[in-house]
Amino acid sequence: MPDYNPLEVGLRAALVTHAPAHINKAPEDATYPLIVFKRVSTTRQTDLNGNAGIASSRIQITCWATTPLAAKRLSETVRLALQTVKNTTWGDHLVFGIKHDNQLDTSDETVIINGEHGAYGEIQDIFVTYQEVGA
Repeated sequence: MPDYNPLEVGLRAALVTHAPAHINKAPEDATYPLIVFKRVSTTRQTDLNGNAGIASSRIQITCWATTPLAAKRLSETVRLALQTVKNTTWGDHLVFGIKHDNQLDTSDETVIINGEHGAYGEIQDIFVTYQEVGA
């Protein structure tokens, strides 16, 4: 696995207990169901001295499956699991909590699973607020 930041590694560890979890993209030979997530943006709080060491990253998590219902069930499992993440250390980041912002459906007709076209997904947008150690 390439080098990823502690936030991505920690989130992957939290997600992989529910389905194979991949950062940024799934391999071509991936099996379903699966989870793909990527960091969309990060904002950092500043004070009069500069960086305050508090950051919030927006992350998009997509739960993929072979049916719409299976995608929704996996997404709900992930949502409930991430609600419990509070004051958790991921690498050198202290995660204060995760806020769910949005959920929506998606699909991908270019994927072929067992000879059939199409995979179904549910996207979650979350914000992870954390303390950056050494900042």
